[in-house]
Amino acid sequence: MKYLFFLITLLFSSIAPAQDEFDDQGTFIPNFFAELLDVENYDDSTIYVLGVGGIIFLDVSDMQTPSFIGRYHPGDIYKRFYNGKAQGNIALCAARRDGIYAVNIFSKTNPTLYSIYKPPGRSFESVDYSGNIAYAAAHQLGVEVLDISNPLNMQRVRTLGTSANSWDVFIDGTELYVADGAGGLKIYSLQDPANPQGLVTIQTSGAAREVIVEAGYAYVALGAAGFDIIDVRDPFNPRLMSHVDNLFGITNHLNYGNGVVFSATWELVTAVDVSDPANPYMIATEDTPLRAMGIGVNGNRIFVADWSKMHTYNFTRADVPDIHVKPTLLDFGFDGIGVPISHSFQVFNLGETSLDIPLISRSDIQFEITPTNLSVAPGMTEEITVTYTPTGNNIVQNRLKFFSNDPDESPKEILTFGGKRRLAPGDTAPDFTLKDLKGNWHSLSDYRGKVVVMAFFASW
Repeated sequence: MKYLFFLITLLFSSIAPAQDEFDDQGTFIPNFFAELLDVENYDDSTIYVLGVGGIIFLDVSDMQTPSFIGRYHPGDIYKRFYNGKAQGNIALCAARRDGIYAVNIFSKTNPTLYSIYKPPGRSFESVDYSGNIAYAAAHQLGVEVLDISNPLNMQRVRTLGTSANSWDVFIDGTELYVADGAGGLKIYSLQDPANPQGLVTIQTSGAAREVIVEAGYAYVALGAAGFDIIDVRDPFNPRLMSHVDNLFGITNHLNYGNGVVFSATWELVTAVDVSDPANPYMIATEDTPLRAMGIGVNGNRIFVADWSKMHTYNFTRADVPDIHVKPTLLDFGFDGIGVPISHSFQVFNLGETSLDIPLISRSDIQFEITPTNLSVAPGMTEEITVTYTPTGNNIVQNRLKFFSNDPDESPKEILTFGGKRRLAPGDTAPDFTLKDLKGNWHSLSDYRGKVVVMAFFASW
C-alpha cells in the first residue's frame, strides 16, 4: 500500500498546480435570499445583488469576507427583483408584473421604498436610468420612458413601441440600446432623453436577451446561442464583428473587464478574450457549485450570483489548462444483469496550454473507462467511453475522477449512476396520480386511449 501511494504521488508530482485564472476569494451566503439573479458594481468597494429577497448591498473591500451592509425587501418572497440599476441615492429594480420599484438608498444600511410604478398589463424585465429619465423593458409592449424626477411618483412620459420582445436596456452616453429578443438590437438617440428617436436595428445571431456597451462595442447575450459583438462606434451604422458560440448552458448575463467578456451561463462562468473584437476566443471557465445566474466585474474582481450564494474571484491571465467534462451527471439506467450500456463523455480543454490527464479513475468496478489517460490540446475536445456492465440489479453510484494539470480542478469529479431501468420508446407508461392547480386529482389511467400531453414546470 505504501508503494502504491508512492507511485500515485510520483505520478502527480509532474502536474503540480499553477496559478488558476479564476482565483476563488470568498463566498457570501445571504440566508434571506431564495435566489440571487443579478449582481452589479455600485462603487470600488460596494456591490449590489438582486433576486428573490429584494436588493442587498455588500462591502467587498475584503474579497475573502464580503460583509452585509443593508437590504430592501419588497415584503413577499414571490416578488423578485430580476434586474436593476443603483447609483447615487436611488435604486430602480425591475420586478416583472410587480412593476418598477424606486428605492431610497441614501442610507445603504437601511434602504426604504419611495414608490412602485405598476401599470396594468406590464411585465418589466430590466431598467436603466440617467438623470431624471429611466427606461424600462416591457417585453412585447416595448420600452417605457419614465420621469423619475420625483421618485415618490414616477410618471410615464411615453412608450417606445414596435417591439418584438424587449428584454434589456442599456444607456451609453447619448444612445439607448435595447435587446429586443427576435427583433435583434435596437439603438435610439437620447439627444432628447425624454423623447428617444430610433436610429437603427441590427439583426443578431439569436434572440437578444441582454446588452452591455463598452468602448464602442456592444456585447449582446443570446441565451443558448452565446453572444454577438457589434461595432457601434457609429451608432447609425452598426456592424456585426463576430459571434461567440455557447458550448455550455445559456448566456443571459454578461459583463466586461479589461478586454474580457465574462458570462454567467447557468452551468459555469466563462471568460472570452475580446481584445480583437473580430477574433474573440475563450480563455477560461470556472465551474460554480450551483447555478451561475448573474455576474459583476470590477477590473480583475469577479462577482458571481450563484443561485443562493455570491462568490468572489480574482481574475488573472495565465497560460494554464482548463478542464471541463460534459455531461456532468449521467444515469446509465439498466437493461439487465450482464448487459453493457455505453456512453461517451466529452473532455474539453478551454485553457491556453496542453491539458494532461494521466489518470481517469472510477469508484465502482462495474464501470469501465476507455481510455484511462489522454492529452487535450488547447481549445480542443477529446472523448472517453464509459461502459456500465451491471453484476446485480441494485442501484449503484460511481465517481469518475479526472486527475490533470488543471490548477484548480484536479481531480475533476463526475457522478454516474446505474441499476435503475429507464422507460424506452414503446414501453407502457406507469400509472400515477397528481393534483392539478384547482385541487382535482387525475390518474394517467383515466385517460387511457387518449392522447396525453404533460407539461412539468417550475413556479417561478
